[in-house]
Amino acid sequence: MTLDRAIGSADKLAGALLRNRDIAARVADRTDRTDRTDRTDKLVAAVRLEAEAAARRDQARKTAVSGRRKGTQKRKAAQERAAAELEESDATDARGKNAAKATASQTASAKKKAADQRAANRSAKAEQRKDRVESAAEAKKQTAQRHAKSELDDARAAKESAREARADADRLTALT
Repeated sequence: MTLDRAIGSADKLAGALLRNRDIAARVADRTDRTDRTDRTDKLVAAVRLEAEAAARRDQARKTAVSGRRKGTQKRKAAQERAAAELEESDATDARGKNAAKATASQTASAKKKAADQRAANRSAKAEQRKDRVESAAEAKKQTAQRHAKSELDDARAAKESAREARADADRLTALT
């Protein structure tokens, strides 16, 4: 390509000095061939970049949908586990209260307080576990969304590069 241009420049100069039309015709043929090759290469590159951008966009969308779906499933599972633990905690609390009432009047008050405290602790722990699970699920969801956004940004950049390559090819076509 560069060699063709150099030879073309030399032929053009020689044709002008010698006033030879055959040499000038050779220069025009060589220049046209080089320009067509450049334009074709740029168009092929633009098509390839657009295809890559489309593939990246599709993959980013799939990743985002998958991440949202997984996050929703994990959040639901965590909520169900937390609800089951709360029910279990309530059942344990009721058993502890019934046992405290059955004992002697002197120890009933002390046992009731102990059962209430245990139940409160279990409830607090269950709530803490539920909060941890929900925050972990939310963090995973946000990570998946950031990853998907990054892939979309990459796809947009590739599309912009393809558009610029096509614009260069169009300008080259307009010049020729």
